[in-house]
Amino acid sequence: MNEDTDKLIQYELSRQSYEMHNISTHHQSRDSMRKSSSCYESFVKRFAICFISPVATVCCCSSLVTIPDFKFGVVTEFGRFKKILDPGTYYKNVGVETIHIVNEKNINDNHTGYLIVNGRFIKKLGPGRYRINEYLGEKLEITSDVVIPDKHYGILTKDGVFCQELNPGKYNPNKHLNEEIIMYKEVLITENQFGIYVEDGRFIKLLSPGTYRENKLRFIQIVVKDLTIIDEGFCGIQYIDGNVKITLGPGKYCENHLQREKIVLVDMRTITKELKPQEVTSKDGVGMIIHSILVYQIIDALKAICRVGDIDFTIREIIKGIQHQVLSEHGVEYILSNKVNISKNIQERVAENCVEFGITIKHIDIKDICFDDALKESLASSAIAFRIGQSKILTADAEILVAEKMRMVAELMASPAAAHMRECELLREMSKNGKTKILFVPQIGRSGQINTIDSDTMSRVLAHHIVNDANEE
Repeated sequence: MNEDTDKLIQYELSRQSYEMHNISTHHQSRDSMRKSSSCYESFVKRFAICFISPVATVCCCSSLVTIPDFKFGVVTEFGRFKKILDPGTYYKNVGVETIHIVNEKNINDNHTGYLIVNGRFIKKLGPGRYRINEYLGEKLEITSDVVIPDKHYGILTKDGVFCQELNPGKYNPNKHLNEEIIMYKEVLITENQFGIYVEDGRFIKLLSPGTYRENKLRFIQIVVKDLTIIDEGFCGIQYIDGNVKITLGPGKYCENHLQREKIVLVDMRTITKELKPQEVTSKDGVGMIIHSILVYQIIDALKAICRVGDIDFTIREIIKGIQHQVLSEHGVEYILSNKVNISKNIQERVAENCVEFGITIKHIDIKDICFDDALKESLASSAIAFRIGQSKILTADAEILVAEKMRMVAELMASPAAAHMRECELLREMSKNGKTKILFVPQIGRSGQINTIDSDTMSRVLAHHIVNDANEE
């Protein structure tokens, strides 16, 4: 009995000394720890310990347990947590103690850990290594961080209620506290745009170009609209609540639809349009298709917008009615020969009707008149016959004029002086040839005057000289 008691005392002393040795050498190097453990192993393996009690005798054996780096040990005694062991070599009482080797939990960058004990959130853990003791009901939940990039922003809510606005960066909402981050993109308003700041559905103010943030949880909304640009040659009519407020010149303007504003653009330039072909029947029952061109300009924008629903349609219909009325009053020949006058008449009548609309008609021209093929052939044949008759009349007039002139020449040539002039002209024409010789044979009468040579005598003389010249050559 005394021997057993001594052995038990020795065992307890050796165990306590070994535990103190582990505590003192906890921060030593790995080689020194292995050396101390191997020495103690040789000491412990020498004997077994017997626990003797008045009731029963129990025999227990010990064994070594090595805990590597990046792990830790959890000691339980009869299923109940006792302590935590750092990396190293330890012994355990078989049947009494149990050493559980557990991996350390690693939280990487861009992640966050949440320590939960018995189902209750305790604290938030940043990147690093942690020991989680599941035997004490500890649990680690790791979640990824929420990254808010540039040109974005976040809204932190708790239990669905707005908490704060978050700038670009890294955040990790705690889901155990019902936190949530809602990410939005910033609203960019460019140079040719404007913003409408709306809160609870009510217009608050207009926003100039820049970067803004919405908060839909507070019912703050930014509506981006393009600026209404009025170019040169145009004007704008601004309406508020359906009433005309002002006429706007060229420039940039904000059109706030929340205040029921509207800007209508009006083209003040000269506009040229080709009208649709119109079928018209002339006074003599000939059907034709009229092609016309219209040139007009708006000079009073208020009248043109407030009094006319569709300017183009109104002008076209007015021209269509007046054109049909004017052309049906004349025959085909008159229409073909007086297109300019008819166009001017139509223009004047249309202009009178458009003055009340603030529109001036600058020009209406009948560009072309088309007929069917049979009528074209008929008109062509009549034109040809008319031209042939005109040509015959001109020819007869010319012949009459020639005969009249010849009669006048004959009357003039009947005198001796005219005959002598004809002779001189004939001699001049003959003298143009250098090889011709002309001999003048004047006839002297008894009174001593030179008589003219009659034509027969002159012909014989000329023929005689021409023959002589040929013989000489």
